[in-house]
Amino acid sequence: MFGSKKSETPAPPSPTPEKASVAPETAAARRKVSEITAGLTVVGRIEGDGDVRLDGRLEGDVRCRALTIGSTGELIGRIEAEELTVQGRIEGDVRAKRVRLEATAKVIGDVAHDVLEVAAGATIEGRYSRGAAKADKLSKSAPVDVSKDPPPRAPARPLAKPANGGGLARPALAASATEPRGASDA
Repeated sequence: MFGSKKSETPAPPSPTPEKASVAPETAAARRKVSEITAGLTVVGRIEGDGDVRLDGRLEGDVRCRALTIGSTGELIGRIEAEELTVQGRIEGDVRAKRVRLEATAKVIGDVAHDVLEVAAGATIEGRYSRGAAKADKLSKSAPVDVSKDPPPRAPARPLAKPANGGGLARPALAASATEPRGASDA
């Protein structure tokens, strides 16, 4: 008991900083996101190479690497981005390489994209155009006037039976082409 040695198993060595297995930090993990939170309204232009999350309201144009519009987010302006994810509302034109419209998304404006994902329930009042995301920059295009109503439709003409029992009714001429003017008045 007192004189016997216990067979001790040494504890595993703690990893040294050089040998520690840490996953390399990716560019996406280092990227910071600028946020406009719910209840906040910003008026102006946002421009940069970073990522933006919009849960509030923005009245102005956005140019950034990635833009996420949350379910409470609303943007009135034009968007130019590499990636765009929409859960909220956009009123303006969009140019992005990758566009994802979630089920709660509502877009009023044209969408130029390279890759497009649309979930069931998402709505758009505008046009989609593939490959146009590489074309002219938004800053050079004219804004879309979403307040215009569509042009009025021509009224429908009622279909009626002819008065002469099957043939086409021709209007009566007031004067013959061979009669001189004023001859029918006599």
